[in-house]
Amino acid sequence: MPTQLSALNPQGQKSLTSYNLLTSALADGMPPDMFGLVQPANELPRLKARYRLAGSLKSVALEGYSDSTSQGYSALLRIHLTYSAAEKYGSLFASGSPSLLLNNPESGALLHKILSSPSHTSAFRLVQKRLTNVNLSARLEEADRTLADVLAAFRHTFVHGELSPGAKDDGSPAVYRLVLRVANLACPFVLTRIDEDLSERVERGLAKSENGRQH
Repeated sequence: MPTQLSALNPQGQKSLTSYNLLTSALADGMPPDMFGLVQPANELPRLKARYRLAGSLKSVALEGYSDSTSQGYSALLRIHLTYSAAEKYGSLFASGSPSLLLNNPESGALLHKILSSPSHTSAFRLVQKRLTNVNLSARLEEADRTLADVLAAFRHTFVHGELSPGAKDDGSPAVYRLVLRVANLACPFVLTRIDEDLSERVERGLAKSENGRQH
């Protein structure tokens, strides 16, 4: 099996479809809780910025690094930025946390696909061994772990220096094939789920407002 990482796929989603509708409705005086917004509306631009950054990352250019190492860092940064956008969304909206957002059959099916082979499962075990977050480690052992938990594991080990592309640790080639797999499959899915959930919230909120005016 080759150890060279293939190129990252385009991320795709770069903007939130219903963002302008939401901000316009709030500017017109609609109450934030009509949309499940639990933080000040002036935090919304931060979500927009994080979402756009996550969706726009194609790759990073690193001087003096091999292509495979650069791809590894690109993939880990994509996972980090995507999870950061999901975290921000979860802090702004009731029941919008990454775990709840990604606790559905589609997310479960994707998680199964990502870890579908023994080699992928073994590689993820190596990631789990590098975790320093006890609560997250325990969560990953539970039968109902979600795609959000797996993304959090990669983000945590990367941010805390436990995953470094190009390191000569045992199992590193398999781990970085899995990193790229997660970045290519999970990250676009998560951004799409955020966009869909926000659109559903806005649609429900506007419908409630319209119904209220008719009665």
